[in-house]
Amino acid sequence: MTKKFLYLVQTDGNLPSHYDDIPNENADILYLSWKEPIEGYIHFPNSTSTTDRNRLLEEARNSKHQYLYYIFLDDDLEFIQGNWRYFEEMLLKYMPAIGTSISDNENLNSSLEAQVVYSYDAIFNPFHRDVVFDDLLLPYIDKFDHVCWYESQLIFVHISAILYPHHILQFNYVEVDNSKHNDYPKKAIFAEVEK
Repeated sequence: MTKKFLYLVQTDGNLPSHYDDIPNENADILYLSWKEPIEGYIHFPNSTSTTDRNRLLEEARNSKHQYLYYIFLDDDLEFIQGNWRYFEEMLLKYMPAIGTSISDNENLNSSLEAQVVYSYDAIFNPFHRDVVFDDLLLPYIDKFDHVCWYESQLIFVHISAILYPHHILQFNYVEVDNSKHNDYPKKAIFAEVEK
């Protein structure tokens, strides 16, 4: 059986124990360490969350195996509701171009198992292989990382909504949170991005 999911994790090396549950007969995991070299991990120092994702993407695209979903996630994700396997079930059931979990209740219609959303957090996002290899949306734009690491996701959200309207799904019975809040540039520059 060909594995369907590749999890792409950027980390400082400290991971919650439930990350050990990711690899199984249907899922692989690829780690990138931006802090210290760790055996078996890609080491990518002096990077940003955007360039980390792009480096993981490059490695995934160059793999001899093509997965159905490439799932980017941060190293501090904790489930409030749901788990890895349930999230994978939802991906296979609905087959979105891009998926997301609940990371706030702003975009929630609790009567629906899944719903189309416009905006979503970068903490936990699967991309269908067609999105990964179509060269339209990825790699992330890192032009503004020196000022604010949020801008790459803002740009990404807007472009993804144009390219994949009605194909960005939030799974309403998967809720996550993250606990780490590292120090990085956070000065919002929306006016500059729109130029």
